[in-house]
Amino acid sequence: MKKIFMLSFVALMSFSLQFCKKSKIDPTPVPGITASITDFNPKTGIVGTIVTITGTNFSSTAANDIVKFNGVIAIVTSASVTQLVVTVPSAASNGKITVTVNSATATSQADFTRVPSTYVNSRIKELHKNGLENMRFVYDNTNRLIQSKIIGLQFNPNIGQDVYAVTHFTDYIYDANGKVIKASTTDRAAKFGDPDSDLKSVEDYTYSNGLLQSFTSSTLDVSNPANPVTTLNSSYTLNYQNAQVSQSIIKNEKQNKVTLTTSYLYTTVNGDPQVSTHNIPDIGSAYDSNYIYYANINDPDPLILPGSPNNSVFVLKAFQFNGDPIYTITYVIDSDGKIVSYSQVYSDHTDVYTYIYEPKI
Repeated sequence: MKKIFMLSFVALMSFSLQFCKKSKIDPTPVPGITASITDFNPKTGIVGTIVTITGTNFSSTAANDIVKFNGVIAIVTSASVTQLVVTVPSAASNGKITVTVNSATATSQADFTRVPSTYVNSRIKELHKNGLENMRFVYDNTNRLIQSKIIGLQFNPNIGQDVYAVTHFTDYIYDANGKVIKASTTDRAAKFGDPDSDLKSVEDYTYSNGLLQSFTSSTLDVSNPANPVTTLNSSYTLNYQNAQVSQSIIKNEKQNKVTLTTSYLYTTVNGDPQVSTHNIPDIGSAYDSNYIYYANINDPDPLILPGSPNNSVFVLKAFQFNGDPIYTITYVIDSDGKIVSYSQVYSDHTDVYTYIYEPKI
């Protein structure tokens, strides 16, 4: 399960998913004949629902089929001349489905109806790990996350022992379109009880066409409040293909060099989405990671960075490193479809996380 406070993308655990499967036997579209939509199913669904569109003269190359839900572009996960499989995008609303091929657009006769997710009336208040509070969430009066807090053991010099306290907290700032443009994290672990540590880490996000294009990570030294000092540490750039992340590049700004380049491959494993990454560091050997997701469980995390690898409507099922299993995750779901808890199973231990919800206002 991805954690909200891990916004650095070093652990890139969740993604906008496309499951690319190109037909090897379908013919190419007939020149001069435009595409048509004969049907699509299901007619309703939540964000992340897999929709199958049937018709004629689609392109068997997924990147050449531009599918939109009421004007919002969707990810095409597989394509043939007569069938497209797509994922309902996060900003989808009720309306027609369109398919554009070779600059010609076909429109569905019926409307697609977006169904609210199981979390429409509730929000996460706390996340507990192994029976102890691990995270706490604060919202504004529009149910938008404005602060997340990490709870952990911290040495209290006043009593000479460890106590549970807020060790880090992150504040979020949004633009007029509701997208996160800044996340500022304060480390309180260095100074017990100090609400304003001298050092803060700040991430600034830049978007284009609704997708996260890049962000920077900086350190803010406020030991002298009259003269705060900002140091740019690293930058992250995301490249896309057909509205999905195809490559990410991490650059060490202090040394002015690229330190990690990652490419992404989207497939399925027994019907579940899989994202495989090939990572090339500037020092050491290349390594591969596989992230497998449940296709039928929605993620309740309250913070979404649109279009970024961290934005997934699915929840993680398993993580593999260089082909070796690292952990698997199982979930307990209530009658409303909400996640009650999940178990992260390693070879030598298991961590159990429990959600505490509260009603949205």
